[in-house]
Amino acid sequence: MITRREYIGIEKDSVFILDSYVRESVFEGYKKGIAVCSPPEFPHILNTYRIGYFTSLLQAQFVMKNEVNEHWNVYFRFNDYTGHFCYMITEFRLNETECWNQPETRRSYLTNGRLEEACLTCERSNCALEYYWDETDKQKHCIGNFRGRMPKEIRFKKGEIVEVMDGNRVFAGIIVEPPVSREFLQQCNAKKGYESWIHYSKDSYSVLECDITNKKTIRHKPLCVYVFPLRIPLSDTWREALQSAYNSFLHLEDSYEIVEIN
Repeated sequence: MITRREYIGIEKDSVFILDSYVRESVFEGYKKGIAVCSPPEFPHILNTYRIGYFTSLLQAQFVMKNEVNEHWNVYFRFNDYTGHFCYMITEFRLNETECWNQPETRRSYLTNGRLEEACLTCERSNCALEYYWDETDKQKHCIGNFRGRMPKEIRFKKGEIVEVMDGNRVFAGIIVEPPVSREFLQQCNAKKGYESWIHYSKDSYSVLECDITNKKTIRHKPLCVYVFPLRIPLSDTWREALQSAYNSFLHLEDSYEIVEIN
């Protein structure tokens, strides 16, 4: 017999934090009862609302579904494609030093509650399963515990324009490199003749952002885990700028200034 405690899946060593994100300019319209007809420009700011803390992922998802059902009509009454941005469930380990700075898992959900991205690896769980020696910096590095993503878990492809959440800021970007696939890792292992896993940082997207006011500057963000489909109409100028940045980055043209942002 399954007890209620077992059913709700209490994780004694973890806390799951549920947050809701709304585009700031649109929320101002919510408060005034005014529908915002024009979408915000990129980049723009998000307002964050802490919904609660939970002892299991299932509990956090249950409350999120209630939030979706309660606010669905409100969001769409105000032209939702520019309104509510996402829900986020972040897991932190308890009783460990610096755990609050290093999420154990991160899951992002769209306004309708559908799971969009799940990043299930982190620096804290990057176990020392294998090491390699780097002749450049004369140091031993940990390979990690990331086994690659299944094809259905890689939602965006190279060259696809997306929305990227960076803290409380959202920008339009273009995918340079998706997370490493499990198939690719298996092929690499077959060539080496033994199984190895890779660093947790490969469980993320590499994205380019360009400055619309200065198209000669390309910002490269290699560790993006909060990536979403483009839900705001993007002008041809923006699309051309991003595509140009993508092509220039691939060819590493000298006429562009490439700024690495971690």
